[in-house]
Amino acid sequence: MVDTARRPVKGPERLALQSPHGSNPRHRLRRGIRRRRCRSVNGGAGADAHPRPKGRAWPFELDGTACRDAASRAAGQTFPMSDRDFETGERMKDETQPHDLQQASPLYVASLARGMVLLESFRDGAPLLGITDLVRITGFEKNLVQRLTNTLYQMGYLGKDQARRKYYLTPRILTHSFNYLRSRKLFALAMPALIDLREDLHKAVNMCVLNGTDITYVVRLWLKYYHEASLFGESLPAYSSAGGRMLLSFFSDEDALALIEGMERRKLTPHTRVDPMELLDEVRKAREQGYCWQAGEFIEKEISVSAPVSDADGKPAAIIVTSLLKKVTPETCQDFIDETLPSLLATASSISRLAGAPA
Repeated sequence: MVDTARRPVKGPERLALQSPHGSNPRHRLRRGIRRRRCRSVNGGAGADAHPRPKGRAWPFELDGTACRDAASRAAGQTFPMSDRDFETGERMKDETQPHDLQQASPLYVASLARGMVLLESFRDGAPLLGITDLVRITGFEKNLVQRLTNTLYQMGYLGKDQARRKYYLTPRILTHSFNYLRSRKLFALAMPALIDLREDLHKAVNMCVLNGTDITYVVRLWLKYYHEASLFGESLPAYSSAGGRMLLSFFSDEDALALIEGMERRKLTPHTRVDPMELLDEVRKAREQGYCWQAGEFIEKEISVSAPVSDADGKPAAIIVTSLLKKVTPETCQDFIDETLPSLLATASSISRLAGAPA
């Protein structure tokens, strides 16, 4: 009888001794792939440190970039969900440098950040998302997505369509929006004056705040109702909007330029300014004049004029008056500014005074 303890054990017999899956090498291979991908998602050594098994290829390699976005959002910054194209797996150009989700601070909870990233996947009007959809959008491992969705489902933030096995946001999300709006008395104090401004000018009136590199609408008053334009909470790029440039003027030139350079700037129309120094000049002009305007840079033939308001704590917001012009020329733009600016500045001043803003 041969003593197996003294001779080397090779091949399927070795797998049978070491693996609970028995002697099938495919099971061992799958476990290795899952282990490497899990390490990559959770901020380990990364996919490059663990070469893929011979003869196997992944649709895309996870290198933690999807996780790093969570830290950016926690800091109030907005970046793409991943720096890889989900279809081809190729790295996309990304000028931003988001922080790593696995931060050294012991106060940082990475699992909470992942949960927030998953919630943010329900965007752009996507009402229902399945596990496969969420894996594709977030870049997280499937078992992690399953645990996060189940937790959010148990907490009431996600509902589940049992027939289609997909998840959707529940009204509980709106509780946080309501609490935020109530926490800023400026918004409640501004509402009557904004309604009067709309009736006086017969034009759309909005109020926005700066949210990282975007503006987010907190009040939307349109003359003609249509669903999308009447919903608060929508975010737009700050660099291309009059309200965004107005709010950037509260920063120093150095900080404003850093924010502009960190934005993903692209031409939304032929008239959109994307050069950082040109945008900084517009921010400086807004600071000097006390108001800001732009025409055709976000939507063709749309003109917007913005003025700032603030509360007792000095936290700024911006009022935006918007309209469509039949033709965008220097003359039509100046006529619009002359028509709207006096009432806009008077309304902004009265709201700031009511909110206790420092003189």
